[in-house]
Amino acid sequence: MRSKRKIRLAAAALASTLLLSACGGGSDTASTESNEELIAPPVVEVQASGGFNSPVKIASGVSFTLSAPTGFSLATEIADFLVTKNVPFGQAHEAAGACVAMCEKLNIELHQLSDEQFSLIHPSLDPSIREVLTVQGAIASRTTAGGTAPSEVKKQIAAGLKKSLHQRTEIANKSKAFSEMMSS
Repeated sequence: MRSKRKIRLAAAALASTLLLSACGGGSDTASTESNEELIAPPVVEVQASGGFNSPVKIASGVSFTLSAPTGFSLATEIADFLVTKNVPFGQAHEAAGACVAMCEKLNIELHQLSDEQFSLIHPSLDPSIREVLTVQGAIASRTTAGGTAPSEVKKQIAAGLKKSLHQRTEIANKSKAFSEMMSS
């Protein structure tokens, strides 16, 4: 019975060590001296310069480009804005569609509608609508759990780092137990 437990522990530790090696974290030999590198959370730094259509680089070497919206991709922001003003969603959706139709007729973008044009479409479309008709505004407006607002993204990152730390600690403990078992 004891030997089966040792085999299971050895297999778990070996699998953890292989997983860490495959993921680039850890070494190809088991070590009980320094598991701090297994436990330390990764540091992610994001650097962005310029504005939209400029590359964003993450410390790991990954880069991506943010693009400004084209067409009417922010039309849903109009409907969401109206809903926050207690306009029923059906009416809000119709107003967003009317904004798009007016833009198509005038060959302009949503943010180019005048305050007067917005208010003609729906009286609740006041000048503050402009705050959500930008990429930054649209991102910031998503404040529900798991949303894109910076406060929500920070929560998601913190939760991910906490989970990662827990998993790294668990792997380090198993690796240490395996090393101790193998040395006895």
